[in-house]
Amino acid sequence: MLRKAFRHGAWFPTRTEFLHALSLLPDDDRIVILRYVHQRDVLSRMAGRLLMRQAVVSWFSVDSSAIVFDRTDLGRPFVVGYQSILDLNISHGGEFTTIVSVNQGRCGVDVMRIELP
Repeated sequence: MLRKAFRHGAWFPTRTEFLHALSLLPDDDRIVILRYVHQRDVLSRMAGRLLMRQAVVSWFSVDSSAIVFDRTDLGRPFVVGYQSILDLNISHGGEFTTIVSVNQGRCGVDVMRIELP
C-alpha cells in the first residue's frame, strides 16, 4: 500500500516551480488545469495529477510520460494497462490532496475539512 498526502493549500510555487510542475504533465491535463479560475483549484488538481503519476512510477518504475489515466463510468481513476494489478484513489479537501494505491484488492480515500462548533 502506498499512501501520500500533500498540503496544496500551503504551496505557493514560484513561476518557475509552477511551470516546471506543469511541464511534468501531459497536454490534456495541462489544458484542464489551466481552465480553473481559482489558484487553489489549479494547485489542488495539479497536486492530484502529480501524486497519481508518482504513485504509478513508485510501483512500476515506468517513465511518467508513458502513463495514461482514464476513469470508470463512476468516475474512479485507473491506469490504462495496469487496472488489473493496481487500484488507486484520490481525494481533495480543504488544503489537502491525498492518494492511496494498492496492488491487491481495492482501496479508497476521502479527505474533508471538519469544522468544530
